[in-house]
Amino acid sequence: MPAEAPEPAAKAKEEDETSEKTMLAAVVGREVETETQPHTPVPLLDENEEQNQLHHEYHLQKKCFIPRAMQLVKHDGPMVCVNRGEAPFPEQGFDFFASIQGLETARHFLCQDKEAYSEYWLKEARARFQERKAEREWNAFLRNDGTCGGRRLYWAVMQLPPGRSFNLHVHPCLEVIHVIRGRLHERRMIGPPLSLIEEEGKLVEEMKPVDLSRMVPPPQFRDGVFLEGSLNANEMGSVHQSWTDGGEGCLLMCIWGGGHCNIEGRRLPEGFRMGGCCGQTMVEEHR
Repeated sequence: MPAEAPEPAAKAKEEDETSEKTMLAAVVGREVETETQPHTPVPLLDENEEQNQLHHEYHLQKKCFIPRAMQLVKHDGPMVCVNRGEAPFPEQGFDFFASIQGLETARHFLCQDKEAYSEYWLKEARARFQERKAEREWNAFLRNDGTCGGRRLYWAVMQLPPGRSFNLHVHPCLEVIHVIRGRLHERRMIGPPLSLIEEEGKLVEEMKPVDLSRMVPPPQFRDGVFLEGSLNANEMGSVHQSWTDGGEGCLLMCIWGGGHCNIEGRRLPEGFRMGGCCGQTMVEEHR
């Protein structure tokens, strides 16, 4: 008897895994398995002022670009965002961070080399989208050369000061966030993501404002925290608000589309209360 044809779902999964291995093989120059050992976080830098200053001076001598306000250890300066306008392939994350903070710092906070970080990043990102039941969106992102929602995504390194909040917002495309230092708190809307099909490809400022005030019943939210060293995901259409607490900022490296669609004022859902320090948002300070 002829062999049975594979089920469509199984065939699609096999194609996605092949696509991911092909991308990774192009990075490291060899075939790899996507099932790798978990990344072991490296020890943190000494947090005293003397060591922090020596660390900063070392990278200045290496002629690496470090924004004067960016402090890897205390991360208590103003909002800083450094973007890289290239497709967010995994090997570029390590190289991007190294170009800003120096190779030794990248090895200290990420992995020993870009090959190891690429494997870790791909595995953890897929796991996060699986948890959010958005693996199909992740697979499409890998197949579509780093685009989502009609937008080209790119890498960014962000320093978020203590005691600051983002507005409640919807994600116009997916995001992957690596918390390098500190913690990022969040208040996330429970339930399926919003549909943004009609807004695909538009600039954020051109998108139709999202109005949650008329949702019946009003949406529910739950609080959480992205811990230091964790890799986290936001699928397209997901809604949340994030903030840093008053005693600790955070340093992030992420892929994103360059902006969020904010939900403010009369468009906020009934009964919603902002988390964190609501008096100072980070939207106005973004650059």
